[in-house]
Amino acid sequence: MIPEKENKSEKKILGIFKKKEVRELTKEEIEREQNAPKNVRFFFKLLKRNFSKLLTLNFLMIFTVIPLIIAVFAYIQGPTTPSQTSVLAPSLFGAALLSDSPAVSLLQSISGFTVQFPIHASPVYIIIGAVLALLAITWGWQNVGATYVLRSMVRGEPVFIWSDFFYAIKRNIRQGFVMGLLDFIFIGVLTFDIIYFSGVSGSFAEELMFFCTIGLAIIYFTMRYYIYLMLITFDLSVFKLLKNALIFTALGIKRNIVATLGIVLMAVINIILVMLLMPVGVIVPLILPLVYFLPFASFITVYAAYPSIKKYMIDPQLSESEA
Repeated sequence: MIPEKENKSEKKILGIFKKKEVRELTKEEIEREQNAPKNVRFFFKLLKRNFSKLLTLNFLMIFTVIPLIIAVFAYIQGPTTPSQTSVLAPSLFGAALLSDSPAVSLLQSISGFTVQFPIHASPVYIIIGAVLALLAITWGWQNVGATYVLRSMVRGEPVFIWSDFFYAIKRNIRQGFVMGLLDFIFIGVLTFDIIYFSGVSGSFAEELMFFCTIGLAIIYFTMRYYIYLMLITFDLSVFKLLKNALIFTALGIKRNIVATLGIVLMAVINIILVMLLMPVGVIVPLILPLVYFLPFASFITVYAAYPSIKKYMIDPQLSESEA
């Protein structure tokens, strides 16, 4: 039997329950909502109740984005040199320096995917490397803390964002680091592969690799709905976390699809707002995702994934303990 990581958290919840009960829900209401069906209607009910808490949680989750913003800013502002995937690119680049003829420009435009790299020995490499290393180290802890808080919201339990966030990190500090580092590497490799194969074309094998990479990215993106939820709930090895997450991508396929569509819909709406308002000088839609997107998208995934984990892992374990 897989031991569930609930002993300390249950004591903690019981220790603050009366204090929280006065300010929010009665014990009976909490128990009733914990057993309520996790459908779309109940989702919006929970979302409305936790709206302000999700915005507060964003202050902690934003640290997963700030290093990326710094890296992108350093890349854009730093000196770069173009590199192309075609073997003709170096010759055409040299020809362009000697002549700006239309023929050379045309050949350059069709010679392959252009990538801008920072110049040799540029400090941009040091800046990007430092912030990405910091992000890789803290990646798992940040996801663990946020998932713990969001799970409490979905369960209808009392939530103290700041203390719960760091309590979860402290309780899962070692495994959170290992899983987070692997997660960061997987995301980085898949992102690089997608960018690379999207710029390489011509052969059937290259096109096939592009679509296979897209498929793997979708599967792993869905697996992440479950990885950190299981990590904070059960004592499982990293291998079993990945194995069970892969199984849950199939077992919870309906909820997974709805959750993914919800996240995509949020992104599309924001992109439309950017396209409509940026031409008239309104930049709010460009900044708005930094305020809400991370906690709301994560809330959607936890709400979609937790019922499957409860059905196939928690409930059978409770039945065995009661027997």
